Amino acid sequence: MASRFISPTFDAGSGVKPPDGAKLDFFATGTNDRKDTFTDAGAGTPNANPVIADANGVFPDIFISGTYKVILTDKNDVQVGFGEVDPVKETVDSGFIDNLNPATLAIWQADTSAQAGDVVTTKERSAGNGNGGPGDVITGTGTADGEGIVAHNTLSLSWEMREPTAQVSTDTKTTMIATDYIPGQLVKTNGYASVLTGGGAVYLIKTVEAVDEVGSFTLANGNVAIPRFQDGVANILQYGLVADGTKGAATGTDNSTAFQALIANQTITEVTGAKGVFFFGTLGVDEILATRTTVSLKIDWGGAYLTMSGDNSITNTGMIFLQLKNINGSMGNFEFEDVTFDVKTSTGRGVVPLQIFNDTASSAGYEIGPVHLVKGQSLLTAFATDPVSFRASDIRFVGACHGDNCYYGVNLANNGDNMSGHFTVDLANRASFIYGIKDLDVSYFCREGQASSSNLLISNSGATVGPKTENIKIRAHFGTMDGPMDIVDQTQVADPADGQYKNIDVTLIVDAIGSNLLITDPLVNIGAFKVGGGFVTTGAIDADEIKIDIQTPLPFENPVIVQTQSVNYGTIQLSPENRYNDFGIVSDFTFINSGAIFKSFKEDLTGLTATIDTGLMVGIPKNANVRQRFTISATNGFAAAQHSVATYDVLGKTSSGGVFTLQSAVLLHQSSFGAAPVFTLAASGNDLTVTTTVYSDSNASMRIKSERL
Repeated sequence: MASRFISPTFDAGSGVKPPDGAKLDFFATGTNDRKDTFTDAGAGTPNANPVIADANGVFPDIFISGTYKVILTDKNDVQVGFGEVDPVKETVDSGFIDNLNPATLAIWQADTSAQAGDVVTTKERSAGNGNGGPGDVITGTGTADGEGIVAHNTLSLSWEMREPTAQVSTDTKTTMIATDYIPGQLVKTNGYASVLTGGGAVYLIKTVEAVDEVGSFTLANGNVAIPRFQDGVANILQYGLVADGTKGAATGTDNSTAFQALIANQTITEVTGAKGVFFFGTLGVDEILATRTTVSLKIDWGGAYLTMSGDNSITNTGMIFLQLKNINGSMGNFEFEDVTFDVKTSTGRGVVPLQIFNDTASSAGYEIGPVHLVKGQSLLTAFATDPVSFRASDIRFVGACHGDNCYYGVNLANNGDNMSGHFTVDLANRASFIYGIKDLDVSYFCREGQASSSNLLISNSGATVGPKTENIKIRAHFGTMDGPMDIVDQTQVADPADGQYKNIDVTLIVDAIGSNLLITDPLVNIGAFKVGGGFVTTGAIDADEIKIDIQTPLPFENPVIVQTQSVNYGTIQLSPENRYNDFGIVSDFTFINSGAIFKSFKEDLTGLTATIDTGLMVGIPKNANVRQRFTISATNGFAAAQHSVATYDVLGKTSSGGVFTLQSAVLLHQSSFGAAPVFTLAASGNDLTVTTTVYSDSNASMRIKSERL
């Protein structure tokens, strides 16, 4: 089929001089390849090319099919008039327009004038069934499926449906399944289980598609209904979740299957909820209700109250409501209750509403909250099986995040870098338990820490197992604390005690203590747990830049104790008073406080060489002048029958390599009770050393304070 050529803006009779012999050359658009025109609309006989005007400048009938480049010249081949025009397209007559707007798709399938590139809009999909709409005519029939792509009857063409807009309505999922809908129809339901109770959706009818029989369905006629969620947003009611549960009880419709199908649909990227109590059945030991992979997911529960029953009869259960696996996402505006859990009586640790898990890829970008954890494991748990390679990061608590009765407030297990926010808990075994992560900045209030080995645990899995625990900032306030704060390695095989800690900054506010935590006990332990219980005595823990600010009205006798000695300890800063920890902080740590540094020792001092890093004293590792005042206090045992205090002014310098040279050490004053020890100050490599005499009791102690002059 061809249409009449309408010449663009020229009059050959008056615009071309002389008019006789004027020429129209026709080429394929964008080329110099000649393309035929025709003498009639049937396109049976081609014109000469170029087409030549008569003596009056009149051209014969010219019909074109498709798109052309056209050039007008005089008889001497000189371009005149409009010269060259590209493209020139055929016009469409009324008959052709009818062909592009057939009453049904079957009429187009029989139209032998169809061409690739046409846009064909049917008035109905088939006679009497409505659901017409536009589609593009494409080359080939190999991809035709009879639904979205329909093959032409005789030509090597197919009609590819554009997104349909017309739709028919029905009451519910049940009435839709019973109705004889055909492929290509759009069907809108007015409810899921019943009209006007929520869950209505728009479905596209197809012949073949995988269905879950929850969000998508098989019709009675064998066709399938596939939901068309706008912008990937689905409501939980559109998957048939029913809000007939009861708070505090394991009753109601089990929504677990519907929820699993919803999470498994990777075309859904955002889920909205609804108010009401939704029950999700039971979880066994270490079971996961639903796991989301591949595509990130955002869930706004819309105030829903979620209940389920976990098996809390066995220690160390890891039951999970929703796991985000190697993807980012968010979840908020919900309440969650594991109805069988109680932190005071349960053996298990409860169901966690959300776990971030990584094992084959890293992910970043999470928002948690607002959330009310009525009973369960934690507000958030994160875990990684290969934390050196794959981790989650950038996690934020938003809005009110509160737990009534939980095992953990937050549990970040070798996973969950760059987390920030605030949360509160009423009852918790461990208000926070973190290890192998970095860049944490959280604050929280715990009304009542339960009797346990630790209410606040900062840990590490060791140098050969997981990443360093570093850049940790926690501001923790306990109404009642009944387990200590620990910066302690987890129990490991063979007790290597080689955890790695860097820049740990904790403000610990304690209003009262429970019966499990005594004034004579340490409030803070530093070290490594032993496999058989207790602490490892000596290890290779690498801990530096530790800052602990204890704020409590309670008179702890020795609030911070280093339980495991290590030569790899760096600096520690204690507030408000570090002097209460003279017998708790071993010599491996160096105190830093208000411009002064301290070292404490407890042993037979006659065999001791105490060392202080001069780089720490002056704050510059090399090429520095050293001007310090040393105050050395020593006691020969607990009875204090012999003790002494001496003050020295020390001058020296450090080289470009950091090596210290002692220029003078002047004794300003010494007071002694009983035998007076002799203190000797010297240089050794990068350090200033102190040795002494007389005090040989195994419980003798010495404290060295260095201040800049």
